[in-house]
Amino acid sequence: MKCEIRVISGARQGFREIIDKPYIGLGRHPMSDVRFDAEKDIDASTRHAAIILDGGRYILRDLGSTNGTFVSGERVTGDVVLKDGDVIRCGVHGPELGFAILRDQEEMVMEAVKAGGVERASKMRASLAATGGGEKPRATAGSDKPAAAATAPPPTPAAPPPPSKTSILRAEMAVQRSRFRAVTAFLLVVLVGSGSVLVWTNRQTQLRQLAAEARADSLLRYVAQMQDAKRTADSVIGSLREALIGETDTRRRAVIQQRMSTEIERRGHIERTIASADEMDYTGILRRNARGVAVLFVEFEGEADQFYTGTGFNVTPDGRLLTNRHVVAGPRGDKRASRVAVQFHGSREVLRAHVVRVSPTSDVALVQIDDRGPFPVVAGLDPDAVPPAGSPVVLLGFPGYGDPNAVPNATLVTGNVIETVTDSLLRLDAFSGVGASGSPILDRSGRVVGIMFGGEGGGASRIIHALPIRRAMSLLNN
Repeated sequence: MKCEIRVISGARQGFREIIDKPYIGLGRHPMSDVRFDAEKDIDASTRHAAIILDGGRYILRDLGSTNGTFVSGERVTGDVVLKDGDVIRCGVHGPELGFAILRDQEEMVMEAVKAGGVERASKMRASLAATGGGEKPRATAGSDKPAAAATAPPPTPAAPPPPSKTSILRAEMAVQRSRFRAVTAFLLVVLVGSGSVLVWTNRQTQLRQLAAEARADSLLRYVAQMQDAKRTADSVIGSLREALIGETDTRRRAVIQQRMSTEIERRGHIERTIASADEMDYTGILRRNARGVAVLFVEFEGEADQFYTGTGFNVTPDGRLLTNRHVVAGPRGDKRASRVAVQFHGSREVLRAHVVRVSPTSDVALVQIDDRGPFPVVAGLDPDAVPPAGSPVVLLGFPGYGDPNAVPNATLVTGNVIETVTDSLLRLDAFSGVGASGSPILDRSGRVVGIMFGGEGGGASRIIHALPIRRAMSLLNN
């Protein structure tokens, strides 16, 4: 049993979809089956109402909406059985939906059997067969009407009189006026279009300049932080040297020397980071990769009306995204995603997707967008990269993202490699937060070298962990 829902009024007026599901969610939430505009249809709630198929009938249920749900002008106070042709309004001044029940021939025949027995069902079948698009019967040799009458040619119409010279002149003048108006309109469009292009170009130039200035400011702040850390390390090393001179206890001298060695190594790491930071083109890395990074919305079976977010990045034009296994299968990897949605950086469009496969040995997973592409991709993958300690890196993700109605904008986080364990782990000095799981780790070339999956110290971490990108290549190659 199916139903048809048409958006009669609201920002998405004209939208029409035939749905064959037992539960149909209505609202501004990006994973709603019938989704309203998050900014324009403000009378509708995020999860406003639901249409439920129950025993061969559709029931409308309000989900605690702010402005109420109405059927044919009457406010819904409990479950309401929907009839073919009912009009649903979400909010007092919210969008209206037209509801229609679609039945196939067998369902109509079964209803006829219940209502009037076998004889009525037989007439129903005959009626459906007669209106199935067959040819209308034509006259044959045995019919009452003669065949000649059916094929008699129509009378020949009289030839029209020739046009006068005056009418010809008027017609030519009308053509000339029409051409003049068309040329004038074309020139006006070109003029307006040229002005619009000039304004747009200037605006884009300003935005690029502001973005470059913002990146430069970010880089300067980052370098300033590193220089402060270097000064702190120098101060600590100086204090330890003074303490070492005056210390006579052998055991304490060994402890001071060990700590001083650690601080000297840390200062060298900071110096290498400062030197390499000047080589990073943060603006270029962001420009080449941001559009290929996306927020993932995941709903698990048995947990309706709850969704979890993470980050993924697209690696093929047809929409194959890499992310963490725990984003789409839960912390223990034992959950099953009932619905997955993808929303790219800077886009309002929410795309439906599904989980293709998860790795049995690593915290990585592959997700496929259901819609047809092409979709934006990251600049590339570097499975052979082994970034050494001190190398600068960039993370692109959505830490702290929690508003499903906002346009997602990827956060660029700078950092550096603390330690590389070949084929198993990258330890990074960079900020992370809830929602950033699955973020790509990019090197100075702007290519992905790892996938962030967790951190030391809970949700908001300064020391984070990532898997080398080669651990995800088997998911793409299968």
